[in-house]
Formats: sequence, C-alpha cells, structure tokens
Amino acid sequence: MIEDKKAQRRKIAKVYLTEANIKQLRGVDKETKYFDAKRAGLFVKVGKQKLNDNQEDISHKSWGYNYRPKGMKPTSIYLGSCNKISRAAAVDRLKKLESSIYNDQDPILERERRKKEFTLEELIQFWYANKLNVNNGYKPKTIASIKNTFKVWVYQETNKPGFNPYFTYSIKGKKISNISEDDIKAMYDEVRKKSGYVANRLISYLKIVFNYAIEKSILKTTPVKIKRKSMFVELEANKILTEEQRKNILNLTFVKDHRSNTINFSHYVKNKLDIVNSLAIAWVVLTARRARSEGYAITKDMINWEYKTLYLKDSKTGEKTYKVPEKAIDLLRCIMRSRNLTITYPGKKYKSKTTLDRIIPTPWAVVDERSNYFFPSKFYGKSSKTPHITEVKSTWRRILQLCGIKYLPLKQARHTMATLVYKKTKNLKAVQELLGHSKITTSMRYTKALADDVNEAINSVDLDNETQQAEILEFKK
Repeated sequence: MIEDKKAQRRKIAKVYLTEANIKQLRGVDKETKYFDAKRAGLFVKVGKQKLNDNQEDISHKSWGYNYRPKGMKPTSIYLGSCNKISRAAAVDRLKKLESSIYNDQDPILERERRKKEFTLEELIQFWYANKLNVNNGYKPKTIASIKNTFKVWVYQETNKPGFNPYFTYSIKGKKISNISEDDIKAMYDEVRKKSGYVANRLISYLKIVFNYAIEKSILKTTPVKIKRKSMFVELEANKILTEEQRKNILNLTFVKDHRSNTINFSHYVKNKLDIVNSLAIAWVVLTARRARSEGYAITKDMINWEYKTLYLKDSKTGEKTYKVPEKAIDLLRCIMRSRNLTITYPGKKYKSKTTLDRIIPTPWAVVDERSNYFFPSKFYGKSSKTPHITEVKSTWRRILQLCGIKYLPLKQARHTMATLVYKKTKNLKAVQELLGHSKITTSMRYTKALADDVNEAINSVDLDNETQQAEILEFKK
C-alpha cells in the first residue's frame, strides 16, 4: 500500500504542466502539488476541491517553486496564480528567483533574517549592553544624558504632558533595515519643534548607534544622513556681549560692601534679584566656565586659594585645573565672609497695614550638604534634587532686561570671554586653555573675531581714502 502511494506521488511529479494539462487538474479532499516534468522544482498547487452551483470544480490553482535554502528544510515560494500568469511567465519568475538565490539574496533566508533582526529599540539596548559604559570612555553624566534622550524621544516614555504633541509617530518597533532616511528626518523635525539642541543631540546619538551596528556587521548602511548644514543652528550662536555690556552685567551681578568686603545684599533686594543666581552668573561671566558642570556645582575644596586655581576631577574633557581670575577669587572670598550675615527684606505695604521687615539668614548659613557649595539650592530635598542650583534662566532674563540687552543664552558669556582673550592676545592656545577644549581645532572658531577686526580695519582705511580723495578733488576745483 505504501509503495503504491510512493508510485502515485512519482507519477504526479512528472506531469508536464502545459495550459491544457493544468485545466484538467481537479481539486481533491486536500491541497495537492503537481510537479512539472521538464522544470525542476516548478509545481502547480491545486487547492481543496471547491464546486460551483453547476457542480464544476473551481479550485484555486497557483504556480510555485520548491527548493532547499542553505541550512534549512525544503520549502516553497509562491510565483503567481495560474489564472493570471502563464507557464512561460512562471518560468521567467523562477529564473529571476534562482539568480537571486545564486547571488546570496535568498528571499526565504532574508525573511528569516528579518525575523531575528533588531528593531530600533532592541538595537539601542544592544548598544547599551555592549558599548555604552565607562570602560569604553563614556562618563556617567554622558551615559545618563544619552539614555534620557532615547527614553523620551525614541521610547516616548515620559509623563510630562508637554511632550505629547510631539509624539506623532514612533519607529522604535521598526526593523532597522526598514528605517529610512525619511524616517530619521521626520523624527528630527518633530523633536526640533520642541528643542533644536535636543534634536541635534538625538541625531548625533543615533548616528553612533547605527555606526556601531555597521561595525558589528548587523547593518550595511546608516539611515542617519542629515547633513550638519541642515541641522539646527542657534541664531544667536555667533553673537557675543560687548565689553560695555559685560561690564554692566558684572556691575549688577557682583556687588560688594567695600568696607567689610562682604556681599552687598541690599543691592539684590532693591533690584529684586536672586542673590545666589546672580553671583553664579557673575562667576560664569568672569571665568568662562561651563555653567552647569563647571560653575553651579563648585565646592570649597575645588579652589586652591594660594595658586588661584579651580580643580575639576571630572569636567566635560576630563580632569582639569583652571586658573581663576582675581575678581572671581574675590567673589568667592566675599561669599565666604558673608556666610554668617543676615538679609533684610523691607515690609510690604498694603491698603490697611504695612508688614514688618523680614530678616533671614544668608543662603550659606545652612548646616546640611549645601554648606560646602558656593551656589547652594534653596529647597534641597523638596523642589531641588541637588544641593546646588542647576538653573538661573529667570534671573538671567531679569539682568539682561535691567541692562537693556536683547536676550542671549548665558553660554554666550563664555564665548564673549574667549573672544576678548583672543582679540587681546592673538593666542589660540590661550583660548584653548581658558575654555578647556581637548582639541585646538575646537578653539579655532574664535579666529573669526580677528578676521572681523581685520575686515573692519580694511574697510575703515578704504573709507578714509575715499574721504581724502574727495577733499583733494574739491580743493583742485
């Protein structure tokens, strides 16, 4: 009985699948494959018997190809319906398929590879596990920044309602080979609506992740192809403070009582300025230090009073020691001397009464962890997660308003200091040391200041010559 079935299968396998023979094939109680006698692997699959109202067999018939992919069991590929394509068309598709298989583009293997392929979310997690760690040169703060950026803008995991309008779609579950340049561009454009800086960072981080995938032969090309000239550039990035504006800001942010060499608290009270924030701004303007990482978080043990230096164990560019200007050292000494003083806020006048003056201790009179910081936070453990301040935006806006200066980010004070140093010294190495750049090429942007001076000087000479020539001509007349 078994031998009869085998013989029957061999007989079926030798059917010459011409159009006439295919019409004679009838469906039975299950799907049946009829292999072509003249083309290896080619077959017609006849579906389970299906009769119309006239009891005519209308079972579906389709062309297919049977073969064994590398390392797998025999499998079949659908070529097309017999009602839509002829034998010649089916053979033509089969030839193209065989050519693809020969050139290592087997669709079955490709389909299996795609099943195992990383999604964007999985690729990022793979990169986290194998690359993103301190052993590979990433600092804890950098790791935290990268993970937070991906958490919000790729995984879209945030409870802040202000972000929801920008989460228009997600590609975190998309297979990485299916992610296109347009997908990345669309994501970038959405994030840019919220913050241009964050959008640029996201693209930089994604580029690193996809390059790692290429390095590990997981991917052949990267979809992150946004050119730098197309990325967000702050309009104020090339604007700096004038020397007069810088002087006015310092006159507002650092005011001391010259008799006692302590902070003049009445000045800040009168101008409604936050004392700690104002002094932190003065520190940034005087030293050109990065505000958050090298400014707000400095402690007493980082300062060498004798040599007037600031030691940072872990700055953006690693371990650093910076020279501190005399006036900045004076600011810190004034803070130290003012610790045990009090601040008087005048009473408020209402229609029916006037409140009494309010006398409070200075921000440095605390006895907890904040006492070691020059710029302590107000409500550590409540509304502040750090013992030092982390933001001075409102105070900075107020100071610019009092000085009559159009808004600029506080970091432009750092660029201002660097530009002034370069203009006076023409020494690019001095700018590099001042700013703590790891490469001097980063400092070369400040050569633009000298170029502007040269252009201005040339233009002024040309104007002088024009004026002189006009006078001579007029004299001759």
